Amino acid sequence: MRWWLEIIAALICALAGLVLLYFGIAGLASLTNGRSSDSGPWFIWVVEIAYLTGSITALRQAWRLVREKDLF
Repeated sequence: MRWWLEIIAALICALAGLVLLYFGIAGLASLTNGRSSDSGPWFIWVVEIAYLTGSITALRQAWRLVREKDLF
């Protein structure tokens, strides 16, 4: 039954990463006042890429667990 918890945890991590990504992009928009010429602080983009990468990794982990257990 532990594998169900691993799948659920991976999906929660992916969702959390996507939510943080959304709020980070919204924060960037407010920092730049909607101007596309100003890309905002560079470190925020690094964090956004990390959130996106973490979300993709968590989704891949969940999918790997689903395939291992032949759920689909």
